[in-house]
Amino acid sequence: MLKQTGKKGFTLLEMMIAIVVITVGLIAIMSLIHRAVLGSQLAASRVQAAYLAQEGLEIVRNIRDSNWLEQRENPGVVWDQNLQSGDWEAGFSDLTLTPLQGRNLKINGSFYNYSSGKDAKFIRKITIQKPSPDTLEVAVEISWQERGRSFATSFYETLYDWK
Repeated sequence: MLKQTGKKGFTLLEMMIAIVVITVGLIAIMSLIHRAVLGSQLAASRVQAAYLAQEGLEIVRNIRDSNWLEQRENPGVVWDQNLQSGDWEAGFSDLTLTPLQGRNLKINGSFYNYSSGKDAKFIRKITIQKPSPDTLEVAVEISWQERGRSFATSFYETLYDWK
């Protein structure tokens, strides 16, 4: 005969319930970690897209400012030379705009361009409109695909012939 001592233990049912509760908790924690990682990747892409859009505006501004500098030597140069209305693309070091071809930017080291490097996920579209002779409206849109979804960010600026 078995003699009962005053010790109590866990039954098999209690152990199984404890394992299920712990497993559900771990799955929830892993799901939250996974979502946080995906969210941080998307946030990084959005920040990079904002930088690329700002760079697009700076490219157009640089072309306008270069025209002003060239006017010193050649008064026949107009302030908006090479800045016609339409859809364009340009890399960080380009001094002219290229008609939009819908190409992905390439990344070469830490610089984005269209000529060398590995294809990046970003497409940059620079749109210029000329509502008046001394005004340019510039819109830069960066679009990309990530995890099967489409994303885009846009920056707008009005440039003037204030000189």
